[in-house]
Amino acid sequence: YYPAAAAVLKVRWEDFARDKLFTSGQLADPFAPFSVVDAGRGAAATDSATFEFLQPRRFVIENNGIRTADTITRLEFDGAAFPFDPRLQRSTEIAVSIGQREDARAPYRFSDTDKVFVGFADNFERSLDSTGDKVVLDGRDFTGLLLDAPYPDTAVKAAEDVADAVRSIVAKLPAARNLVVVSLVDEFDTRTYASYGSRPAPKPGEQRGRRPRTQHVKNPFGKLMSKPMKAKGRPVAVASNFWDVVQDLCDSLGLIAFIQREELVIAPPRTLSDPAYAGKAPRLIWGRNIEKLTIRKRLGHMRAPNVQVVSHVPGKAKPLKAQWPNPPIPYQIDIDPESGEKRPHIRQERYYVSGVANEKTLRDVAQRIYEEKAQNEIELQVQTKEMTATSIASEIVDLTQIRDGDPVSIELDSVLDHEMETLTVPQRVDVLVRKGYRPGVAQSLAEHWDDLQSFSNVFRVKTARHEWDHEAGYSLALEAVNYLSVGGLPDGTPAR
Repeated sequence: YYPAAAAVLKVRWEDFARDKLFTSGQLADPFAPFSVVDAGRGAAATDSATFEFLQPRRFVIENNGIRTADTITRLEFDGAAFPFDPRLQRSTEIAVSIGQREDARAPYRFSDTDKVFVGFADNFERSLDSTGDKVVLDGRDFTGLLLDAPYPDTAVKAAEDVADAVRSIVAKLPAARNLVVVSLVDEFDTRTYASYGSRPAPKPGEQRGRRPRTQHVKNPFGKLMSKPMKAKGRPVAVASNFWDVVQDLCDSLGLIAFIQREELVIAPPRTLSDPAYAGKAPRLIWGRNIEKLTIRKRLGHMRAPNVQVVSHVPGKAKPLKAQWPNPPIPYQIDIDPESGEKRPHIRQERYYVSGVANEKTLRDVAQRIYEEKAQNEIELQVQTKEMTATSIASEIVDLTQIRDGDPVSIELDSVLDHEMETLTVPQRVDVLVRKGYRPGVAQSLAEHWDDLQSFSNVFRVKTARHEWDHEAGYSLALEAVNYLSVGGLPDGTPAR
């Protein structure tokens, strides 16, 4: 196959008061809906334009987690072929897709089904030197709109539905008025929810339509408030931005919120025990489709942080919370030089599970996570140039859609392959020696093979870096950590 990429830029022009070419009226906000498509001919009443099917030379997309914005950096175009003077733009929306062609000479056009990034430009750079003329844009996804804007009110109005509450928050920001709030709470369809992770690759000629919406149940958000609070609204911390307010609201209900393309999604935390994720993890195997693999386990680091576990229970107004140790252990204690007062510093990490309705069970979950954290986490760095991979369930997965929070299976070829389970110890030794292991090491590994199986091959993506170059093609770099096992629950739910 031949990888390809394309971009669409929606530009709102700078409103030069003295220039008759750009005096079509006041601009309400930089991200108002675009109504003019063809601005290339210099129409007198043009204040915005859409430029489609642009061919970028290179770019890097980084998925950074739900609390920060995803970024696109070094989005580079040929300056000589760029369709407008970048100095004329006031704001620019960016959409990028990565796909495949069967013929290297065939043109590739932007496709909604292959969309890997939607956001806005933070800055641009034009560079002219002996190597040529290039235009470079850097930007963030729409999380950045909510992060940059301070929340104007001191409270959030009470609502019976968490999605309605979030909509009321977003509606106060004109620049984000086209952001669609999608709720997958309570009666969420796991098949729909899975589509927000790494999606199966489309079959030839298949068109991905809009994802089906679920019939979500109203969440009694209002019951979290006392009567006076319902009248005044849920208090907002001082100096909060819009994204802080959304995250705080969802945290209080044991839910997560994240931006996916043009949508703000509210959902229960994802865990491997969900049917949506059973077998969905793409398999990356050293010796087959991995270009570089680094395995790291931190040893001898500082004391494990305190752990808080939050469980969203469908139909309940408040999530269950438990922490371990209880009371929490201070990371360090400072003494005020003037008053002599002791000031403990508490380090605490929060984890989410779904469906745990018993407080004692949740406390046991917190203890198990704390103890496993104390034994250190395993971290992986993986690089591959493949655009698709086969999942554990033998489905084809589109790796260009993988993002933070998704599961991925990292395997060391036949050394940790399931075929080894059927071999005797001498047969395992022979296989390992042929792989280059010394006889003594091979003997030890073969004898303790069953112990090695206790280490899961499935990891959680911490960050995903998608890189495109018109000469080198596509590459994917993942940072992943092991799922923290909290075995003992009926379904063996891991925490996220």
